[in-house]
Amino acid sequence: MADKLPALPLVIIGSYRSDERPALPDELPTAQVIQMERLNDSEIAELSHSMLGDAGRDRQILTLLKRETEGNVFFLVEVVRFLAEEAGSLEQIVHRTLPRQVFAGGIQRLLQRRLDQVPEWGRQWLLIGAVIGRELDLDVMRHVTGIGSLDDWLAACADAAVLEVRDRNWRFVHNKLREHLLAEMPPELRVDLHRQVALAIESVHDAGEQASALAHFWQIAGSLEKERHYAAMAGERALQSGAYRPARGHFMRALSLTGEDDLQGRAWLTSRLGEVYFWVSEHSRPRAFTPRV
Repeated sequence: MADKLPALPLVIIGSYRSDERPALPDELPTAQVIQMERLNDSEIAELSHSMLGDAGRDRQILTLLKRETEGNVFFLVEVVRFLAEEAGSLEQIVHRTLPRQVFAGGIQRLLQRRLDQVPEWGRQWLLIGAVIGRELDLDVMRHVTGIGSLDDWLAACADAAVLEVRDRNWRFVHNKLREHLLAEMPPELRVDLHRQVALAIESVHDAGEQASALAHFWQIAGSLEKERHYAAMAGERALQSGAYRPARGHFMRALSLTGEDDLQGRAWLTSRLGEVYFWVSEHSRPRAFTPRV
């Protein structure tokens, strides 16, 4: 669509997280990137007022919000939520003695406090959800957990403000919650859950359509052979759809995982890379593939 925009009275506006896709602007060279910065002092005051009314303009509250959140919108909301829980209501915040710090452990403690609101019986399923991604695939969740209905768990997580419905899909309220779960996950469990999720995707979805995701899951699960297989598949699908730069990344990864003795596999991957470079007009990039006898 971006290639056709100059001839159309049309503008496309999208948002993304730079920490998740730092190379995205390189894939869209004609796009104008606008970096959204953290809120400044006046914007913090405006948001505080919108949440707390006149109390939100209190100097002590604004000082606390600025110090504890550094303008991060998600953390602003979380700090106000914490203060309201301590005071009993939003209106009572201004009448309470404000703490010098919200949490001695900082932001990580704040995230854990939110996650602890989920009933203990449902917290292990949150780990599975964190592995799947920001947006939950409930078919995969059911396959991994062996539970036919997740309604009670979803309701409990929604009540704890950990999960929400957006465009009819369940997802983490903020990706920082998911990142915290992944960061705190023991390495052995992280590997095992990625393996379980990969197997579930293979069982409930078309593996070809999920090739890119499966390459990622099998990489973390430690199966280089399966990662190579799905990376090559993802590269081919991307190439056929005209997504040449993602195709290049997938093919290069698959080639790096292909043994020197697999001459046929390396030849095929090299030829596919050559086609990618042709379509992106990087004719000097392909290197000759010389089979060894």
